[in-house]
Amino acid sequence: MLKPFKLPDRQNTPAAFQLATPKPDFGLGRLSHPGPRIIVIGASTGGPQALSIVLKGLVPAIEQVPVFIVLHIPPEFTEVIVSHIERVTGLPTHAAEQGDEVTKGHVYISPGHIHLGIRRRSGGCFVQL
Repeated sequence: MLKPFKLPDRQNTPAAFQLATPKPDFGLGRLSHPGPRIIVIGASTGGPQALSIVLKGLVPAIEQVPVFIVLHIPPEFTEVIVSHIERVTGLPTHAAEQGDEVTKGHVYISPGHIHLGIRRRSGGCFVQL
C-alpha cells in the first residue's frame, strides 16, 4: 500500500529559497503491486517549472509506469519542454506521436494544442492524438 505523501514544511522558508532548491519527498519510492498503471499530469501557466519539481520526486515510481503530460503551451515550446524534462529526470521523454507504443518508464508530452489519448489494441496501448 502506498504511503500518503506529505509536502515539505515551507512555513519558515523564504520564497526565493523554495524556488531555488526544491526537494520534494512524496514518500512513494518504488510502487507496490498493485499500483497505478499510468501517471497523468495536466498543467497550465507555471506548469513547466512545477512539473520539474514533481517529476524529480516521482522518478522511482515513473520507472514502473508510463507518464502522460498535457500542457497548455504553444506548439513551438513542445520540444523545449521535452528536452528540459529529459534533462531534469534522466528518463526517456518525447513529444507523443500518433501510434507510439506506450512503454513504462517513458514520459510522453502532448504536442501543443493537441489532445492526447491512449488506446488499447493488439495486446498493447498506443498514443491517440
